Formats: sequence, structure tokens, C-alpha cells
Amino acid sequence: FKELLEIVDGKVPLIIEVKSIAKNVGPLEKHIADAIQNYKGEICVMSFNPYTVREFKRIAPDIIRGIVALQNMKIKNWPNTTPFKRFIFKNLLHWFLIRPDFISYRVHDLPIISTQIAGFFGIPIITWTVKNPEDAQHSYKYADQITFEKYLP
Repeated sequence: FKELLEIVDGKVPLIIEVKSIAKNVGPLEKHIADAIQNYKGEICVMSFNPYTVREFKRIAPDIIRGIVALQNMKIKNWPNTTPFKRFIFKNLLHWFLIRPDFISYRVHDLPIISTQIAGFFGIPIITWTVKNPEDAQHSYKYADQITFEKYLP
């Protein structure tokens, strides 16, 4: 990771998606926070895991952080989570605890009330993953920015 930061050297903004396990929050987040502490370029972190986002808020409050979410949270992709916890995650009911700087939500799951409320409070909404002009048009109705793939908007 440090080698990547040296190669990029602030030439382009970096968005680091942290893949973590809810019960093992701490070591990975600290490693990342330490590595980017003196990074000169624009950088932010984001994760599906609200515990990871909260941990970055605790250990590195100056790092821009975002929560990634979607509506269809299948148990096979979210092992060891209860239906209630998945309900909280997909509806961003943890928002007041983790205080993300932005929300990145699956494009085809919008609109939902939680992102509309967050947007009302000035939290930028980003959609993922926009792959064609139709996705982009849908996104423009409900979000401030897009994450795109295999498509140049």
C-alpha cells in the first residue's frame, strides 16, 4: 500500500475502499491511517463496514470517509450479520454514529429516503457503479456524483 502511495505521489485523487470484517476492526484501519497520514495528495477512505468508517473517524478524524451501501444485502455476502443489522446497514440508520463525509450507494437502489435525508443535510451522495448512459441519467436524478466503470460519462 505504501508503495502504491509512492507511485501515485499525489498525481490523482485516491479513493481507498477498505474491505474489512466487522469483528476485526482496528489493525487494518490503523495501518491505512498511518500510511496516508503524510500523503500529500487528495485521498479518502470508504467501506461497506460502518465499524470501519467509525474507526477511521476515531483514529484519523481528518481523513475524508464514506459509507458504501446497497439495498439487496444477501446473507451469503454478509455472513454473521442478523436481518436487523442488515436493515440498519442498508437504510443507513448508523449514520448519526459514524458521521460519514459522503455516501456511496448502488445506483439502481435509488431513490431511498435515507439518502434523500442525508442529502438534505448536505452529505454528498455518490452512486456506484454506472456502466452506461441510462445508469448515468438515473444517477443524475438522485446523486451528486458517480462512480463509473467501462463507460466514460
